[in-house]
Amino acid sequence: MKRAALLCALLLAAATYVYLQQMAAPPARLASFMPGGALVCLEAPEFGRLLRQWDASQVKTDWLASENYAVFSRSNLFTKLSQVYGEYGETAGFLPDLKSIVEMAGSQSALALYQIRDVEFQYVTRIAESDVAASPLWAIRAKFLERQAGGVTFYQRTGAATRRTVAFAFAKGCLILGTREDLVAQSLELLAGSANPSVAGDRWYRDAVAQADGPGELRLVMNLESLVKSEYFRSYWVQRNASAVRRYWAGVADITRS
Repeated sequence: MKRAALLCALLLAAATYVYLQQMAAPPARLASFMPGGALVCLEAPEFGRLLRQWDASQVKTDWLASENYAVFSRSNLFTKLSQVYGEYGETAGFLPDLKSIVEMAGSQSALALYQIRDVEFQYVTRIAESDVAASPLWAIRAKFLERQAGGVTFYQRTGAATRRTVAFAFAKGCLILGTREDLVAQSLELLAGSANPSVAGDRWYRDAVAQADGPGELRLVMNLESLVKSEYFRSYWVQRNASAVRRYWAGVADITRS
């Protein structure tokens, strides 16, 4: 009887220890679930909150009414981004507005850009399953092809006219949305514990983050060595100082409001 009681006490203590360890451990960087080889990685610890505050702010109202925005809206870059936005919307079957984007913006979030010309990216956010289920994207998943990766079903669709691809999945509390089927598949495999290359393991990301202070409300980590090789970066980089940037191979910028 005493042995049984002692065994139960030991098991309870072990379970409590494991639980407390899990509670104390910070969530893994979402860059750990992004396939390696990205050009930039944008991270936010509370992306949904930031978007909601931006949407309700006077800053947004003033920006949309400003001359700066008017000039930007007539630029070649704005035109090309609008075209890409429309093509991905046509492929997905709906054109997301800010309201639907806010609904799909969870807490800790990350977006990695892999290719500038075709705007190939991967987005991962921690979000409640109920919020994903209520999103317009999840509602149209029956129109997508089903695929499997990392033991999880994901959804993929390529537009016949646009040739753009939209793929998405929900696993382990994370919504994954990408513009390439292989990116979403690799993210699911990384979530499942694979040792495949990830953004967090890439030297440009790892070393830049290691030398930075605590992250801000937005953090941009840059693979400058690869970026400056792109003619599209050199064409659209607003600072027009690619020759100066070429001296560096990585960078990190944090934004915090005050």
